[in-house]
Amino acid sequence: EEPETKKPDWKDDKGKPGDKIVIPNDGGPVPDGSTVETEGPGKAEIDENGNLIVDIDKDAKPGDKIVVIVKDKDGNEIDR
Repeated sequence: EEPETKKPDWKDDKGKPGDKIVIPNDGGPVPDGSTVETEGPGKAEIDENGNLIVDIDKDAKPGDKIVVIVKDKDGNEIDR
């Protein structure tokens, strides 16, 4: 039986409209082929070090939430 690989893990963070937030990966390595989707006023990507980079739209309003969904290459949700 294989030991379960530690999943990547990113904490929640806050920012202001127009900010670019870097959220470090506190968990295991990001699987090859992982994808990132966002819900809310912003975009996100994973850099080569596994950090989550979130760009908050300039027209985001206070209290708006950006939900980042990271999925593996098979479409299984890793983190949200």
